[in-house]
Amino acid sequence: MLHSLDDPIVPLDCVPIDECKANPNVITALTNRGGHVCYFMGADGKKRWFTYAATDYLNSTLKALNNSKVN
Repeated sequence: MLHSLDDPIVPLDCVPIDECKANPNVITALTNRGGHVCYFMGADGKKRWFTYAATDYLNSTLKALNNSKVN
């Protein structure tokens, strides 16, 4: 579950955060910025913010996994 704290349409109190955190099959991520439904970014509108958040998460997770295998 990826949600932006600055979402102007769905405020945080409408998101089932506790249920998401309690579910072992759900990864919960909150970002400070991002808007609603992956607002488009840039002058040309061809980028979406969620790809950056997802990429950061996946890179961090892969790095942690690789470091745990080395140690």
